[in-house]
Amino acid sequence: MVFQSFDRVDLNYSQNSEGIYKFLNRSALPQFAEFRQIINEWFSHFPEEHKKELSSRLRDDKDEQFQSAFFELYIHEILLKYGYSVKIHQKINEDDFERPDFLVKKDEEEFFLEAVLSNENSVEERKAQVRLANLVDKLNEIESSKFFISISPIGYVPLSFKISKIKLEIQEFIKNLDYESVLSVYKTSNLDKLPTWKKDFDEFHLEITVFPKLVESKKFVLIQNNEARFDYIEQRIRNTIRRKIKAYKKLDKPFLLAINTIAPSCSVQEIIDALFGTEQLIFESHKKEEPKFRRKRDGVFLKNDNQRLSGVLLTTMANPWGYLKSDLTLYLNPGAKYPYSGDLLKLPNFTPEQGVLKFIDGDKPRDILGLASNY
Repeated sequence: MVFQSFDRVDLNYSQNSEGIYKFLNRSALPQFAEFRQIINEWFSHFPEEHKKELSSRLRDDKDEQFQSAFFELYIHEILLKYGYSVKIHQKINEDDFERPDFLVKKDEEEFFLEAVLSNENSVEERKAQVRLANLVDKLNEIESSKFFISISPIGYVPLSFKISKIKLEIQEFIKNLDYESVLSVYKTSNLDKLPTWKKDFDEFHLEITVFPKLVESKKFVLIQNNEARFDYIEQRIRNTIRRKIKAYKKLDKPFLLAINTIAPSCSVQEIIDALFGTEQLIFESHKKEEPKFRRKRDGVFLKNDNQRLSGVLLTTMANPWGYLKSDLTLYLNPGAKYPYSGDLLKLPNFTPEQGVLKFIDGDKPRDILGLASNY
């Protein structure tokens, strides 16, 4: 099992700097007890000889390891529910060292599948994210019966950032506010007029907006807005696909890439632009015609080197329990050397037909996995 059975008494929610596994393993909250049971059940279906390595990754202190391992476990369970048999890390052929995550079979159908996170933050960026999580945890130590704050960080928290000093400055700022005045502004719905605290630190900007508390809450930081997106999601998806395609050059059957973007704000349009090409409006000055929408040739499906890729299964959730409520959508590559036509087309999918991208709705993960509607 991934999670052992013992009496859990901690009812506190996760801190921002706390690892996912550590939180899940200590939490006595009922919804996370249920989630532990789900993970343990899925883990019991994983091939015995590969459980040790997967369990080690799920228990890792680094969230990226947990997320990656959980995504593989989730995709493995989806495949089993569709009646497939799944072999782990099988060689593409006997003379080769290339080993995709899964070799998937059912009757005459057979394909390879790789599960991956589209998360390309550098080591320094990840350290900056840890510093931001530590800042939020520190600010949540501030006790205020009258106010809570929204925090909007732009940029990456520098190494020289003094968290305790910032906490004291914000604490002093809050102490000097009048609750009735803030409440009056809030009731006008003119949120731009709410009290704000701002500070610049080299390339990092921190902005705090203060709201009046209308109901009792222990948390001080109730809203965290990550306004800056430091890389385009389209480029992250493209880079992830290119990296994986380069790893598997001798494919002799359909190959699907399952990607979690770790970005709940990622839109369908961004995904389509990454795969099929960025949409652009074309004006032809020498013709008296309305401008037309066309796609640039920058989509990964349009590159000859990527014909080995049959399609992409994509989800966008940032935390593991989000998978159970989110869609898993299949995008088919119109130029695939080995086209995919199996049962995963029962999922929501985008299929190109005569130059038009057609969306077909399909099965939801919660229904496939047999989860209660109120989970």
